[in-house]
Amino acid sequence: MTSPLSLIIAVAVPVALSPLIVLGTRHLFAMFLREGAELFSSAIPHRELALGTATTIAIPNATLFTLAWWVAVGLSAAQLSMFVVVVPFLVVLPLGLLLTRIEVKARLHLAPSDAWLVGLLTFAGGNLPLILAMPFLLMLVPQS
Repeated sequence: MTSPLSLIIAVAVPVALSPLIVLGTRHLFAMFLREGAELFSSAIPHRELALGTATTIAIPNATLFTLAWWVAVGLSAAQLSMFVVVVPFLVVLPLGLLLTRIEVKARLHLAPSDAWLVGLLTFAGGNLPLILAMPFLLMLVPQS
């Protein structure tokens, strides 16, 4: 049985770390946004526009990953299989990509196909630390 203290810690730590994740990843989002826009379109956003857009992308992404973490902890506490515990993260990835694409298209006024390409590069690059850390984070989910 999972102890209540470990569940409280597993739920509280992501909330405490979310602002740090946003501050840490927004520069990555901005860098990959500028590179993606330069590669796939004629729009090259200024540094301020890229950083502003990156911040509005980083906040929902950190929120989505925090929500996925909470659901994963809940599913684990319900003593479900680890295959089921991974599902929230698999749902969050395309949702985060869609939100990133919407923000990139709105801010940079790109064509839909260019917005997908720039959004994909921005999402993958900005979330790279979280995507790489995800297997290790899943090992921290309290097991029953």
